[in-house]
Amino acid sequence: CSGILSGEEFPAVTAKIINENGSPVMTIDGKKTPPLIFFGNTRPSSYTETVGPEIKMARDAGIHIYSTSVRVKWPDKTHLCSFDAFDEVLDYIISIDPEALIIPRIWCAPVKGIWNRQNPDEMTKFPSGETGIPSMASDRMFKDFDEVLTALIRHVRTSRFAKHVIGYHPAYGNTGE
Repeated sequence: CSGILSGEEFPAVTAKIINENGSPVMTIDGKKTPPLIFFGNTRPSSYTETVGPEIKMARDAGIHIYSTSVRVKWPDKTHLCSFDAFDEVLDYIISIDPEALIIPRIWCAPVKGIWNRQNPDEMTKFPSGETGIPSMASDRMFKDFDEVLTALIRHVRTSRFAKHVIGYHPAYGNTGE
């Protein structure tokens, strides 16, 4: 992934948590903002049927901060990173709420497939002999994820999403902790 994206960065939104009288306060571009975040699961292929109406309800209630699960296709020996699914989900949210501020929940491991087959020693192994997701102890997986995340951030900063993404939530484990 490294080096595949370059270009001029777009103006970005700035989100911060500041200390005010001993309490945390969220600010967006310097303006105090209630930390109300809508989470919509965009992993099922039918997410537009369920999450779309929920995004509209959040928008209509004045909630404009969204968190959602997004996968990025990892590179392999023949393919570069692909941000198509990421772009599709963010475009969908923004089409419903043009004021959307998004914290994408990025899965730290590759989708089952080539990476897993190329790195069998990096996989979780069960007593039954079966393998699961890449091990949390896999330095290789986290090194590769670092490259993927760096490329994704570069993609966001040099795209139309720069003014909508306010942070990143790396997620992993069985349920994306």
